[in-house]
Amino acid sequence: MKSLFLELVMNVMMRMIAGKRYYREGDGEILEEERKFKEIVKVAFELSGVTNIVDFVPVLKWVGLNKIEKKLTILQRKRDDFVQNLIKQPRKSIGDPLSEGKSKTMVDVIYLCKTLIQNITRMISSKA
Repeated sequence: MKSLFLELVMNVMMRMIAGKRYYREGDGEILEEERKFKEIVKVAFELSGVTNIVDFVPVLKWVGLNKIEKKLTILQRKRDDFVQNLIKQPRKSIGDPLSEGKSKTMVDVIYLCKTLIQNITRMISSKA
């Protein structure tokens, strides 16, 4: 039951952000992007409950007992790469920003805002 709830929450969250499902039913082919997302979620949950002894005894950092920090750094890098790939994927034609009936993801809205800001900046700089 716990894993079903996690899958539901992750699917809803990623459908809003990227418009894709990353937890699928059945034994179908698992895409590389799905595998990376599942790995990131798994490692994030594993590291979220770990106590970092270096936080309590900073001297141990000089001894080299900061393995958790290294794992967190690697996780952050993987997470950044994953999100960058979501943003860099070819954007579907957004069209009119005020059009109704089209569902937009958060990435689409951010891309649209970026495009509008670039256009406004271009217009202002051309008038000056």
